[in-house]
Amino acid sequence: TEGLAEGAAEFAPRRSVAVVSTTERGSRLDDIDTQGLGASIRRLTPQEAIGGAGDPVPVDTFVVDGTNLSMASAFNTLPELRARAHSRQAAILFIHVPDDPDSAASALDSGASDILASDAMNEELVHRIHARLMRKQEEDALRRSSEHSIKLAVTDPLTGLYNRRYAEAYLQDALSGVGAGASLTTMIVDIDHFKRINDTFGHAAGDSVLREVAKRMKKTLRAIDMVARYGGEEFLVVLPGTELAQAGPAADRLRRTIGGTAIAIDADNSTRVTVSIGVSVVAQDVEVDASTFATSQETSAANDHVARLLQAADKALYLAKETGRNRIKVAETTP
Repeated sequence: TEGLAEGAAEFAPRRSVAVVSTTERGSRLDDIDTQGLGASIRRLTPQEAIGGAGDPVPVDTFVVDGTNLSMASAFNTLPELRARAHSRQAAILFIHVPDDPDSAASALDSGASDILASDAMNEELVHRIHARLMRKQEEDALRRSSEHSIKLAVTDPLTGLYNRRYAEAYLQDALSGVGAGASLTTMIVDIDHFKRINDTFGHAAGDSVLREVAKRMKKTLRAIDMVARYGGEEFLVVLPGTELAQAGPAADRLRRTIGGTAIAIDADNSTRVTVSIGVSVVAQDVEVDASTFATSQETSAANDHVARLLQAADKALYLAKETGRNRIKVAETTP
């Protein structure tokens, strides 16, 4: 029925299994029938598995053969796999000697996802590996979904910048680290005559301008700086460790980069945009007590300090607009 068709299934890449054992003698896992697993299988030494010999190999499920390794090697490998970035989320199946409950329990304590005695039938071994692969695939999908949801919650969908909610929370955290001997600069950047762009070229053109301005801002700012779309054609920038003497030049670099070249609207049209910037600085001689932000009971006080900082930047922005636009104004300290 039209409109009720199921969405396309997500592409599932071929899964990867690594048998962790020595290279000197064969492993029982070398002989199992792996047809139907839908996975590539390779053998790795413990050093190769944990990434100690060159680039780590991406693996969905590790099968650590405790009957093929010394106990010291096996129980050193398990926590290392859990600690390394490339293998932290992988499933780990530990094969232990039959009638050895101590090693089985130790394996689980050391990071194994599942255990199996080495005298289990081959069919059960294949089933356990397959089950771990499927569980890993489900966990990966859930993790991607969660990460996507988190990103949506803090990101402006048009520009890809952080949104206002994230920006104000970030600013509160940033202020908590500002004390004697530290500085922090906040900027509110506003596109001049933005309504004129929408009226002349249309709202789609306005969206293109917003995206390009966001791109130029990110290119100009440092990796440690935070930039967010604050609302409409306004952007909020936070520069940790930036003093009063540095704030004006930093804002002017941003202004010149954004207005330096025209922005393409379509194949036939382009427009040059300018910005006005209001700057507020928590200067070195203004001490911000970090204890103000220590508990949830003090949230209102922290929010009040953020509000005063933003108000100072907003007043400076208003002055920049009133005195001709395409310029910056700096408020030396927060009120």
